[in-house]
Amino acid sequence: GRITIANERTVYDTENMLTDTSAVAVITKDRPEFDFTSSKNIALGASVSAPFSESGCPASNVIDGNLSTRWSAAGSPNSTYSIVIDLKSVKNLKEMLILWEANVGGLFKVSVSNDNQNWTSLGTYDHAQVNLVALNNSARYIRIEAPKNGYFSIYEIGVYQ
Repeated sequence: GRITIANERTVYDTENMLTDTSAVAVITKDRPEFDFTSSKNIALGASVSAPFSESGCPASNVIDGNLSTRWSAAGSPNSTYSIVIDLKSVKNLKEMLILWEANVGGLFKVSVSNDNQNWTSLGTYDHAQVNLVALNNSARYIRIEAPKNGYFSIYEIGVYQ
């Protein structure tokens, strides 16, 4: 199938039939709180860093509330791509919504930390165009990372309590 809803939290768009906003609409139709521009998205106003960014696609784009901007990783062939969101203080976290660029694939890992040095892995996930990741932790920092195995690009990340 062109569009497969694997479950209520994952949308696969194998033939790139969905626009980025329609992919979000599929996953959020019964969850209006997952609006990237809503004050419920505590990633807005946070800071973000990434060791590698493609020119013109800085890490700050993933928390700007704009679905037409994106961060794209660039680095050496032996690098691990990663992006870290600093929420400025420890917060009780429930879920994170990630809107990937459609042609990105592979696995990614999510970890949380209170000090940006000691990380707790929450799991490794299969990339879909939209991923809703259960965080269920208290943390200040959220890290998303993947081995360099292709293209790594994110339009927006929302973090919700």
